[in-house]
Formats: sequence, structure tokens, C-alpha cells
Amino acid sequence: MIPDIPELPELQLQSLGAMRLQTPQVPGMPNLRTESILGYNPREVEAARYAQAVAIAYEQSRIQNALMRAQARLEEQEQKRSAGY
Repeated sequence: MIPDIPELPELQLQSLGAMRLQTPQVPGMPNLRTESILGYNPREVEAARYAQAVAIAYEQSRIQNALMRAQARLEEQEQKRSAGY
């Protein structure tokens, strides 16, 4: 036969907060460095990749802007020729 479930005491909101504060904190791992394990610094590698992506995007936008300026000059010259200047 299954025994009856015992009655649980009523807990107040303040006591729940106090119970949470009483739990021990897990100690941190001081001086944990992955550079010595991996042989490189992952943050530096990610920063270098990001810098390379930014440089590529800048170069692409610079080329696109130059093409748009050249196309605008060509259209302006065509309009001047068709107007008879």
C-alpha cells in the first residue's frame, strides 16, 4: 500500500528568499586560460576574423560607390549629348 503524502508547511515569500541566500556558491575557476591548452587565443582569432570581414565589406562598398559614381557620370554625359551641349 502507498503511504499518505505528509503535509508540507506553509512557506512565506521572505523565507523562500532566505533559503535561496543560504545555498553555497560554487567557487569560480581562477586563472583558467585556454591559450595554453589550445596554443592560441580564441578572442584574438575572432577579433582578427571580424576585422577581416569589416575590411572586406568596406572594400566592397568602396568599389560599389565608385561604380555608381562612374555610372552617374556616364548618364550625365549621355544626357548632355542628347540635349546638344
